[in-house]
Amino acid sequence: MNFVKALQSKNIDTVCVYKDYCIGCGKFIKYQEDSITYFCFHDISTYIFWLDQGKTFASKKDNCFDYSAIEIDSTSLWKIFFTYENQIKEEKVKPFEYLV
Repeated sequence: MNFVKALQSKNIDTVCVYKDYCIGCGKFIKYQEDSITYFCFHDISTYIFWLDQGKTFASKKDNCFDYSAIEIDSTSLWKIFFTYENQIKEEKVKPFEYLV
């Protein structure tokens, strides 16, 4: 992911990436920009959190938009992560399953 690589090039070493998606849950989004109507198929959202000089920032990226970064209060986010860091790293991400 280019955004994460850009953060790493700025010596940001703590990054958390969360992807939110589901099969068959996509939707078309209609928006206007410069008096032009666009349609975009939105099916995956990626949330990125990172630490920079003791402050936590977040941004969202998806098929349709590139959101700005904002500073957030995240005391519990990093506390939970660093408490369970070893267990989290050992987990295996499994693909979604569905039944027909």
